[in-house]
Amino acid sequence: MLLFLHGFPEAAFIWDPLLEHFAGRFRCVAPNLRGFEQSSAPAEVEAYRAKHIVGDIAALIDQLGGQVEAIVAHDWGGAVAWNLAAQQPERLRRLVIVNSPHPATFLRGLQHDPEQQAASAYMNFLCRPDAEALLAENDFARLWPFFTNMGAADPARAGGGWLTEAVREQYREVWRAGLRGKRARSLHREHEPGAGHRRRKAARVIDREERVAAAGNRDAIDGVVRHPRSR
Repeated sequence: MLLFLHGFPEAAFIWDPLLEHFAGRFRCVAPNLRGFEQSSAPAEVEAYRAKHIVGDIAALIDQLGGQVEAIVAHDWGGAVAWNLAAQQPERLRRLVIVNSPHPATFLRGLQHDPEQQAASAYMNFLCRPDAEALLAENDFARLWPFFTNMGAADPARAGGGWLTEAVREQYREVWRAGLRGKRARSLHREHEPGAGHRRRKAARVIDREERVAAAGNRDAIDGVVRHPRSR
C-alpha cells in the first residue's frame, strides 16, 4: 500500500493522478488530513498539534493493514510524515518527502537563517484570528499566488499549466467548505491495484463503502473508505 499526505492549502484530490498511475501495482490511499476538505475539524486549536495528526495517520495505517510500502508526503503532510517515521518507523518501509525539510533542519533555519525566517513569515499571517476570512476574500485572492508564483497557471513554464479553471474549481470547493474545516467526518480517496475510477462529489471511487474507525481517534478518523469497481 502507498499512502499519500497532502499539504496546505490543498486536499486529497491533488494526488488523484498519482493514485491512478500507481493503482496497477499498489493499493493507494490519500486521506484528507484533520481540518481539510470534509475531514473532521475539532474546534480546539490544540487538536491540530502534530502529535494528534500523527496519531490519526498511525490509526489509519492500523485500520488498513498495519504497514505501508511507502508514505509520499508534501508540505504540511511532509512534516507529519517525518514525525511518524521518526517515532514509529515500523509502520512504513520507505519515506518520500516533497518540499518539506527535516524538522531539525527546519528548526535550525528558523532560529538562525534570516532567509528561511523570511520565507516562513507567511505562517505568522496564518495564525491571525481573521486569517480565514481574509484568505476567502475576492475569490481567495491571497491563496492563488501559492501556485501562480511558481508558474502553475503558465503552460509555457516547465511543469506549469496544470492550474486550469477546472482545477481551480476543485480548490474552491475545498476552500468554500472552510479553511479550518467545518465537517465531522473524513473521506478518503482510494484505488485498489488494477482498478478504474469515476468521480462523485467528494470522492473518486464509490462502488462499495466500509466504515472505519480507530480506537481513540474516532473523531479524526471515522469516515468512509471507498473501494473502486473492477475494470
